[in-house]
Amino acid sequence: MSKFYTLSLLAVFMLMISVTSLKSCPGANFGGRFNTIFPLGEESKFTSTSFGFDLYGGYRFPKCSWDMGLNLRYTSWPVKNSRPGLNYSNNSWDLWLYDDYEYDEDDCDFEPYAGPQIGIHNWMSSSSYTYSGRTTTFKDSGTDFAWGLHAGTYYNINKNIKLDLRLEYSNYLTKPNSQSNFGISLGARYVFTN
Repeated sequence: MSKFYTLSLLAVFMLMISVTSLKSCPGANFGGRFNTIFPLGEESKFTSTSFGFDLYGGYRFPKCSWDMGLNLRYTSWPVKNSRPGLNYSNNSWDLWLYDDYEYDEDDCDFEPYAGPQIGIHNWMSSSSYTYSGRTTTFKDSGTDFAWGLHAGTYYNINKNIKLDLRLEYSNYLTKPNSQSNFGISLGARYVFTN
C-alpha cells in the first residue's frame, strides 16, 4: 500500500473516531463538495474539463476567525482527442491541509472565506490500445507536492448547516512541467455547536 493511501486511510479513521466526541467540541466541522476543474496552461492541451469531489473536516478556533483542517479530493481527468481503439484512465487522490480566514458577521447569512492550502497529489494513469485483436496496456503513477489558493462563501441554512461555494487555483509540481487548474465547487458543511 502506498504512503498516500496509508495517510488517507489514517486521516479518515481519525475523523471517524473523533466524530463521537464532536458535540462537546464547538467549532469542529465536516463537509463535502462537488468540483468542476478547468486545466490551465500546458495541461489544457491534453486534459478536458474534469470532475471530482471533496470530503473535508476542520476546526474553527474559539473567538478567532481561523479554520484549519484536512481535505481529501478525488478527481477524474478525461483526455482530449482520444482515438478509436485507445482508452485512457487518469485520476488522482489529493490530500490537502488548508487554513481559512472566515469573515464572519453576526447579522449576515453569508460568510466569505479565503486561504492557502498545501498537500500531496497522487495520480494514476493508464492507457490501453487495441490493434488487430491485440491489446497493449501502459500504466504510470506518482506522488507530487501541491499548493493552492481558494476563496468562497458559506451561506447559513441554520446554525449548523451551511452551503459552500468555492473558487480555487491549484498547482501540482509534477515533472517535467507543473500542472495548474482553476476549479469551482459547490457543497455543504456541518458545524458542531453547543
